Amino acid sequence: MQSVHYLKALTEKIPNISVIGIAGPGDPFANPEETLNTMKMVKQVFPDKIFCLLTNGLDLAPYIDELAEIGVSSHITITINSLRLETLAQMYLWVRFNRRVYRGEEAGKVLLEQQLKCIPLLKEKEIVVKINTVICPGINDDEVEETAQKVASLGADTMNCIPMYPTENTEFERLPEPSKEMMKGIKAAISKYIQPMAHCARCRADAAGLLGHDNTDAMDMIGQFSTMVVNRSEGRTRVAVASNEGLLVNLHLGEARKVYVEEWNVGKNWLRRL
Repeated sequence: MQSVHYLKALTEKIPNISVIGIAGPGDPFANPEETLNTMKMVKQVFPDKIFCLLTNGLDLAPYIDELAEIGVSSHITITINSLRLETLAQMYLWVRFNRRVYRGEEAGKVLLEQQLKCIPLLKEKEIVVKINTVICPGINDDEVEETAQKVASLGADTMNCIPMYPTENTEFERLPEPSKEMMKGIKAAISKYIQPMAHCARCRADAAGLLGHDNTDAMDMIGQFSTMVVNRSEGRTRVAVASNEGLLVNLHLGEARKVYVEEWNVGKNWLRRL
């Protein structure tokens, strides 16, 4: 419900918003129930708005029928960065699928199989499919054309090549950002197989407004509405956390062998471990 309240306030401030994007942080189908329920509620209140949902495609397939029932026809965006397992092993440290963690080329194989499987399934439901590919110089920049050819053969409608943005303390922090000349050449190369997307910009999950002109007030609003308490259940007093040593919440759920369950005592304001 927070999203509906946020969008109501946002459309009062920016009436010409036509696209509602679901782009993270994290993947929308890591918590599919919340994602799909949110989309249903938003669609009821804003039936004329266009959804643009971005996913890595790993857990998308089981929910394609439901997306079609909700009325999502444009766009489902799948990020496919390579078709080569050795390249995917460099780009993804691990993949968690069906409660199992995969690493290395095995992780890339699992991810790629699910991604490619989803394209024809989406097209069967007449859903527009956009492919995002992040261009990482020296990693996958010489592979994009083969990716374009493959996804086009499966029915993808358009492809958006995004220049990597080097970020401190990440695996690729020392890689150079792709030049404008490199990006121009890549778009020309893929145009032989698929329509390159020209107007899509690299944006954050909290971006709002027109392309290239974020509304800073809207970014503040999303922080306010995300903490709004709705439909609070007094019976929910337990929380599960992932921890290396049992003292700090410092472990990703995908790497956890166990979780700690804590119970909150509402009257006394303390936690106890179960």
